[in-house]
Amino acid sequence: NFQFHKINPAAEKSFGISDYEITQKTLSELFPTESGEKLILALNRSLTEKKAIHFHVDLEFSSGKQFFAITLV
Repeated sequence: NFQFHKINPAAEKSFGISDYEITQKTLSELFPTESGEKLILALNRSLTEKKAIHFHVDLEFSSGKQFFAITLV
């Protein structure tokens, strides 16, 4: 159950979402799509396997779709 506690001002501007809008929301609430599920699975896999993983995901924000190349350590 991954929750957002804070988002920095640059991310707010880039993604078109305010800190207030995401505080205490889970990834599932913010990204209820296949891409969101992919992100959650990757986070869980990284924690379970206790190793770094690399993946790509497109996430929808009010400002539009954003592509992320993510490395979890």
